[in-house]
Amino acid sequence: MIQDSFGIPFVLMRGGTSKGVFLHAADVAPYAGCLDDLLLSIMGSPDPMQIDGLGGTYSSTSKVVIVRAVGNEIHYRFAQVGVERAVVDWSGNCGNLTTAVAPFAIDEGLVPITGGRMQVPLFNENTDVSIEAELFTSNGRAAVKGEQIVPGVPGSGSPITTRYLDPAISGRALPTGRAMDALVVDGEHIPCSIVAVTHPYVLVDMAVLGGKLAVDEIDGDIALVEKVERIRNAAAHLLEESGLHADGGPGPTWPRIAMVGPGADDVDLLARSFSMGRPHRALPMTAAMCIAAAARLHGTLVHSHAAVSGASIRIRHPKGVVEVESLLDDKDGVASVGVTRTARRIAAGVVYVDDLTRS
Repeated sequence: MIQDSFGIPFVLMRGGTSKGVFLHAADVAPYAGCLDDLLLSIMGSPDPMQIDGLGGTYSSTSKVVIVRAVGNEIHYRFAQVGVERAVVDWSGNCGNLTTAVAPFAIDEGLVPITGGRMQVPLFNENTDVSIEAELFTSNGRAAVKGEQIVPGVPGSGSPITTRYLDPAISGRALPTGRAMDALVVDGEHIPCSIVAVTHPYVLVDMAVLGGKLAVDEIDGDIALVEKVERIRNAAAHLLEESGLHADGGPGPTWPRIAMVGPGADDVDLLARSFSMGRPHRALPMTAAMCIAAAARLHGTLVHSHAAVSGASIRIRHPKGVVEVESLLDDKDGVASVGVTRTARRIAAGVVYVDDLTRS
């Protein structure tokens, strides 16, 4: 049945330094057969301005989270929606927007409030990883006001800690079985570590950027951006050969790519990253957590850059510094990784979509 226009309830949430549209799974279930088209329409893609939808023109603001309650857990699926391309990538998770899942669930009545401080069990269906969210409530809703500062977000907010339990994808933190690999790109041998904690990443040395650290400077160097994508593609072939597959096959974020260098002053590491073929303006929290885990795995490129001893690792990115908790188990596997961020409910209403065929 083809309708001229129909509406779907939505909530616009900020989580960390990302912003996305949150939907109830039951509300989009009738459109399962055309879900990608539905999300593209909601976000206004493909269009660099996303003028006809809710997207914000950057990869960090072109995201969708679909949420449902399953017993005592909150399950969610994450979709990275292309801005200029008509692509919806379901292969991974978003660490920033994961911060907003528990507040959304509380405010939408999916979770009963049990006290002023709560733990909400989450499960990310993209990566099959369990997450423990700890947050505060106030006046029957998720608390918003607080003293937690997130670089890149104005003001402060109530702290929300998300801990990813046994976060190696398919139980394989080093999917190739090696702490270091070498990629051949444009005849150049590029050392890297392929690490799959919270999401698969190819981690390469900051030297790949040729000394460029400012996001706009990197973004303006088309040859460099294209080279980074060729490095990511080469790593994708290695990941495919390792047998670690994404649902629906490799996509533009399987793996993602980040650059790492030694820290200075009060930080352990420097990092830059790319998302959907463009330099990220902050740092994805999946990247931060993957890098923090890699820093503890002997033999990785990241481990060679950072001598860490405490439970937390400080990483400097274009917007500031993020502190990440990473712990190994007694077999030198990754037991957990976690970050503390803030989230806020920005808007709620109905988004109208045109010209979709309901399944």
